[in-house]
Amino acid sequence: MRRGSWTRRVSAAIKNSPGSVGAGPAPERSGGLSTAQALERLRAFGPNRMVRPRRLGRLAETLRTLADPMALMLAAAGLVYLALGERTEGFILLAALGPVLAVDVALEARSRAALKKLAGRR
Repeated sequence: MRRGSWTRRVSAAIKNSPGSVGAGPAPERSGGLSTAQALERLRAFGPNRMVRPRRLGRLAETLRTLADPMALMLAAAGLVYLALGERTEGFILLAALGPVLAVDVALEARSRAALKKLAGRR
């Protein structure tokens, strides 16, 4: 596949996606949107604001991390093995929770850092 055709298809898909801000007509000048276009987009999509962190954001984030389906499945399977007396298998499954949760925490931290970086560009 040629690179130009791929780029055009991706561009068209983004431009025509339902939630795309760029789905409207392109601005006529290269300096940005006209006042009328900016007001139209403000009415259609609302103001462009960063979401403020919630008061219990860390607690909610921790609960979301612990509620990860893979983590819940590993924990349940580990507890079942322990209840059946299979200590080795149970402890191995429970130990596997560490890397699964570490990946979730690392991805959340990366996302948070990216959002802070974007917020600092104002």
